[in-house]
Amino acid sequence: MTKSLFMIGYRNSITSFNPLPVGVILVHNHPSGKLLPSEADKSLTQKIKKAADFFDVKVLDHLIIMPNGNYFSFSDN
Repeated sequence: MTKSLFMIGYRNSITSFNPLPVGVILVHNHPSGKLLPSEADKSLTQKIKKAADFFDVKVLDHLIIMPNGNYFSFSDN
């Protein structure tokens, strides 16, 4: 299994003319089986948050998901 990163976005229905989402949830898997985020995960999250702020987009959460259904949520931790 390879490591993948997905971004899920939503738009405010009132401002649907805006092509950018107002919020995103980052999701990726850890093929290694380690649930906790690595330093690279933490650094990438901060970089994406900083870039998203530039476009007035909020990073709502970053999830690490496992094949067994367990997950780690940056916003919960």
